[in-house]
Amino acid sequence: MERQKLTAELRSEFKKSHTRALRRDGQVPGTVYGKKVDHSYSVQVPLADLKACLQTEAGDNAIIDLSIPDNGLSALPVMVSKLQFDPRTRRLLHVDFHTVAMDEKITTTVPVHLIGEAEGVKNQGGMLDHLHRELQIQALPTNIPPRIDLDITELQIGDAIKIGDIKVPDVEFMGPEDDPVVMIRVATVSGPLPEEAEAAETAGEEQTGAPAQAEEATAG
Repeated sequence: MERQKLTAELRSEFKKSHTRALRRDGQVPGTVYGKKVDHSYSVQVPLADLKACLQTEAGDNAIIDLSIPDNGLSALPVMVSKLQFDPRTRRLLHVDFHTVAMDEKITTTVPVHLIGEAEGVKNQGGMLDHLHRELQIQALPTNIPPRIDLDITELQIGDAIKIGDIKVPDVEFMGPEDDPVVMIRVATVSGPLPEEAEAAETAGEEQTGAPAQAEEATAG
């Protein structure tokens, strides 16, 4: 996995007015913490540069070499652990960076991507249940896959791909092995059966005719 590069500046001013001005200038406040630093650091990073790091194939699991020239830190391996957004505008407000050791496994989640159209859906009238769109894994930072690709082409009604069925080199999947990630099930019928619908329609016609007959009898 290609490592991204990002340069941060230390923050010394924390007034709300200063933070708002910082964001207007295209900067995002953040925090750096973890075992690789002696204490947490408050920093600011260019929003455009941060977005570029996270828009690669690795997404939120990108390994970033973070440099903080103000205190002499250079190429510190980090990952984004949290992004805080404004709930109304969806503007990025804050970012947390967690330092990682390249020789130690970490726990993270990766998206699940389905490939193909299942036989059970295409030709047997079944329905696809995609039960886990992300999976939790443990792996060295350099072995984290950008996504988990599952070929569902051969799946028929009643078939499933479970966590224990998925094999990716140097990646350990968390969770029960018999937990299905995707399965093909019999399609359920929504609404009344044809016989029930016909009976209901007949009953409705009979009820509709009753007032008319009553009116004719009154008129006579």
